[in-house]
Amino acid sequence: WLLVAGLVVGRWPLVISLITIPLTFSRSVILLLPALLWRKSKLFTLLLFVISFVLFAKLGNPASFSERAVLNQKAIQTIKRFPIFGVGLGNFIYHVPVIRQPVHNIYLLAASELGLPALFVIGYFVIKNLFQISNFKFQIALAVVLATGAVDHYWLTLHQNSLLLVILLAYAYSHRWGSQR
Repeated sequence: WLLVAGLVVGRWPLVISLITIPLTFSRSVILLLPALLWRKSKLFTLLLFVISFVLFAKLGNPASFSERAVLNQKAIQTIKRFPIFGVGLGNFIYHVPVIRQPVHNIYLLAASELGLPALFVIGYFVIKNLFQISNFKFQIALAVVLATGAVDHYWLTLHQNSLLLVILLAYAYSHRWGSQR
């Protein structure tokens, strides 16, 4: 998101990102990358999209889609069983003994661990502040987090990503209505 937000400039961060992103095997990032680069060079973007598609076919794990579907279903069952308070922060994996990992959706994860009221309160403040951020680049960065959160849990479960998210939210919150506190 640092590249998208324009906080890191130059060619080397982009080159390093283009080399390392395929190594993560993250389908969502690989698919979003051509869309982000579309305005720069249409030919390069088209080539990158084709390469991404081929990488999916060769390196992708077809079982990951079915595992995600099972995790989504388990999360919805957990939300139905514990709608008010959830199962507790960090406890989703203990309610899904077959697949010991969080659901790959931060919204389902938050609702299943914290409950629906907490999800709605957090969602209200995040969305409200998203439209009040004066810096367009930070609006885009936060929108990228919200979009990738629909297909991955790393913004809430990995320490580095959680810290990055807190820094982004704090900075974005401080730049509401054009003020820079």
